[in-house]
Amino acid sequence: MKKKTGQFSYAPAQFIPFRDLAVIERIRKIKKEQITKHWNPAFKIQVIPDADVEFLWMTEMFSRIKTAMDAGKPLVMIMPNPWPNYRKLAFLINKFRVDCRKLYTFNMDEYANEKDEIAPETWEFGSCTLSKNTSGRRSTRSCVPPKNRCRDRPRKISRIMAG
Repeated sequence: MKKKTGQFSYAPAQFIPFRDLAVIERIRKIKKEQITKHWNPAFKIQVIPDADVEFLWMTEMFSRIKTAMDAGKPLVMIMPNPWPNYRKLAFLINKFRVDCRKLYTFNMDEYANEKDEIAPETWEFGSCTLSKNTSGRRSTRSCVPPKNRCRDRPRKISRIMAG
């Protein structure tokens, strides 16, 4: 016999930007078997165990870097906040002697002030400094991208991609 559950009504907290309860309820009812299906065949959804996220993320980043560098092609990567596990990426880059001269990284979460000025690379609390401290210092000199590659400038991305 199925146990009846009590009723409970709720609303998303005020700070939540999306508050359409009908849509939230529809999404809540998606079954596990349906969550990876999408109308666009190019849009791949994969549900993985939490314990695998870091390994798969690290493997994907390293694979993209090594593949592009081996082909002599530039690679632009927009990186999340400084993350202690970048040490593992630096280890792989060193272990496989990947030349990163054509690797361009941009920090997603760099500090900016009220004048839209981005924190300089040398600022001790900036994302560039933290990234260098968690990965760059552990990289062999020949494997580290040139100094001027740690920037948060979207317009530079388009120049790099244009070749």
